[in-house]
Amino acid sequence: MAGSVATLRGLVIAAIDGLSGWTHSRWVPELFGADANSLMHHAFAVAVPESTAFEQRQRVAEGLYVDSVIEVRWAHRLRGDAQSTDYDGMLDPESAMIAAVLGITAARITNTSLTRAAVAEGWVVGTARFRCAHRIALP
Repeated sequence: MAGSVATLRGLVIAAIDGLSGWTHSRWVPELFGADANSLMHHAFAVAVPESTAFEQRQRVAEGLYVDSVIEVRWAHRLRGDAQSTDYDGMLDPESAMIAAVLGITAARITNTSLTRAAVAEGWVVGTARFRCAHRIALP
């Protein structure tokens, strides 16, 4: 894939946003969770916090070959009277989100880790981390 980090991020957002019930947060990833409670169930934000260059020799005409880290931060509502059931119910949508990202054919993306944690406010919040080797076109 050649393009920009913004293009890569856009591909991931579009893949997840295409899933039923998932909504892209209007907040930057670092402020994820600032959405209204009514909008947080299956809300997500996509960050690309790091890109590491593959080669020491770099030429503007060839672009920059990098390995980028992609983080998808997401939330799933837990009802007060059915938290264990809702926790189990979170795992299938999480798998669908992962499959959507891995199914992006324009980029070679791999999953590297998944974290999930229940928080006192009644949510499971998680982060799915991916890596993508790609070329950034330079002007």
